Amino acid sequence: MSELRDLAGVGDTKSLSGLGRHILELNKAAKSFGVHLEYLTDFNHFREVVEAIPGRSGITRIFDSHHCDIGPDNGYWIKGTDEEGQVVHVQAYRFDDLRDGTLAEHWQANPEGFSPPGLEIDLEKSNFHTAPVSHEISGTVCYHGDFWIDSEFRNMRIGPILTTFGMLLAASRFTPDYIYCFVVPRMVRRGWPTRAGYLHLHPWAPSWYISGQKRTYDDYLVWVTSQELIELWTSRERDTDILGLTGEDDDSRSSVMQRVARH
Repeated sequence: MSELRDLAGVGDTKSLSGLGRHILELNKAAKSFGVHLEYLTDFNHFREVVEAIPGRSGITRIFDSHHCDIGPDNGYWIKGTDEEGQVVHVQAYRFDDLRDGTLAEHWQANPEGFSPPGLEIDLEKSNFHTAPVSHEISGTVCYHGDFWIDSEFRNMRIGPILTTFGMLLAASRFTPDYIYCFVVPRMVRRGWPTRAGYLHLHPWAPSWYISGQKRTYDDYLVWVTSQELIELWTSRERDTDILGLTGEDDDSRSSVMQRVARH
């Protein structure tokens, strides 16, 4: 908890200070649902935790320390446990400096790193003609992925709390120019990006061709700038309570938790 308080106080600006207060409030809100959150940077442990979750198909390679360089300097993950200490939630973030390139070039240089785990992907047939904005996004970025929550918590209003908690930590920890995620089209139609705080979306993200199935696994690109996120959650001038709220459809909430980042 002391480490979380340190992170919540990152930065010298008034805006980041206000953000830290919201991080601690969201941590307290998660506890009210019986979920205890931990900020962690050991990605060997992340792999072990995810592999021990029944039904999970592994982790995205961009978070896998067996395949890439990731640790305290460029990433973190969040573990949520219930009152009995059982893992009921995970999500991960990775920081990359793209000031000498673009987001599109970043994906195309390492397609295996972003392909959905648990599926046999034919990279030669996959489509990497991505959203025009991905060719314009340059600077520092955080990728948000591998979000999962246990089915027993999917009928509660905790999903947006967990998502926002992770995103605000990214803004405080790394202050990236952009935070981005991939989301399947049906979750875009149900309004998940807005509820999660992603203010921009585009239907062209990598389209993954699944070997032997003659179909693709498609994503939307959703993103927000750190400045937008900071202004959104530190502003007292407008009513932003609707952001972060879930719908009343239990199936919708369940689907969000299964997919937010690569289940």
